[in-house]
Amino acid sequence: MTTRYQSAHLLVLSLTGIFAIDRLLKILASHIIEKEFIFQWLMFGRYENPGIGFGWELPALLVVPLVGAVVVALSLWWLKLWRRHERAIVLWGVGLILIGALNNYIDRVYFGYVVDYFNFNGTGVWNISDCNIIVGGLLVLRWWRRQGN
Repeated sequence: MTTRYQSAHLLVLSLTGIFAIDRLLKILASHIIEKEFIFQWLMFGRYENPGIGFGWELPALLVVPLVGAVVVALSLWWLKLWRRHERAIVLWGVGLILIGALNNYIDRVYFGYVVDYFNFNGTGVWNISDCNIIVGGLLVLRWWRRQGN
């Protein structure tokens, strides 16, 4: 097995693990753990988020197909980047955005909202998927800037 394929397996395994941890935390927040403080500034519990991010709200009839289309587009883009042997930074970036969008999409389809579980001192509610999307976006932006764009 070549190094490239070992790296690909590690990447896919890592992304799958991050996806699974987020799903597990959503289940814990939804069914097992009541809202409680982890630290003085961080509360863990179930928060229903009907918006699409940063407080933006769209009608549910638009959000589900829109996010579904984004998940499909990201999947196709990731495969294209993989086939072109692109750098790890962009594969990680697009992969993180993809698993974040997919995980939140699953919530939207099943519940009609996204399950968030971290509340940072009342400033907003988050989940790992939200962090994945932001970090992935920053990685893609860095890769894009290095491409000379």
